[in-house]
Amino acid sequence: MFKHTSFLAYSLLFAGSVMGQSSMRPLRGEAVGLILPVECSVVANGGYTDSLMFTLYRENERMADITPARHKNGFILELDVNSYYTVFVEKNGYRSKSMTFDTHLPEGRMKYKAYKCTINLEAMEKFEHSDPWYLDFPSALVRWDEQKKAFAHSTDYLADIQTKMALLGAQIDPK
Repeated sequence: MFKHTSFLAYSLLFAGSVMGQSSMRPLRGEAVGLILPVECSVVANGGYTDSLMFTLYRENERMADITPARHKNGFILELDVNSYYTVFVEKNGYRSKSMTFDTHLPEGRMKYKAYKCTINLEAMEKFEHSDPWYLDFPSALVRWDEQKKAFAHSTDYLADIQTKMALLGAQIDPK
């Protein structure tokens, strides 16, 4: 359910269907103004999937719980700049994943590209004998990268968390 808010409207789109819409839209893959467009596809074990659930938080406040139509496998977010967001992606039988976004821009910056990504969900059974402590970490931290002049995920964090997850996935049943 959507909660009415006073900030510039955020929206979730699922493979083309609009759940909400702000007055500012991406132009030729770039944003101008007060939103960060995020385009994300979701796969399960490497292939497109359905029956997903998305939860959006802004500044640790739950903003929306969305269950897209059966065949939809991704989302587009329009996130207000100068805020912090977390998106949780869930599917029954799979380890849920989250991404955090720091949408703060350098002063004077008004033009930037949309952030695009793919989230790969893995079967929960792969992690049944793993230490659950690592499973709660976000799969990506996204923020402004001054060298790239774009919003990007932290490659150091991503490499570290992927290594930890690979080690967890490789653990063998101790019995």
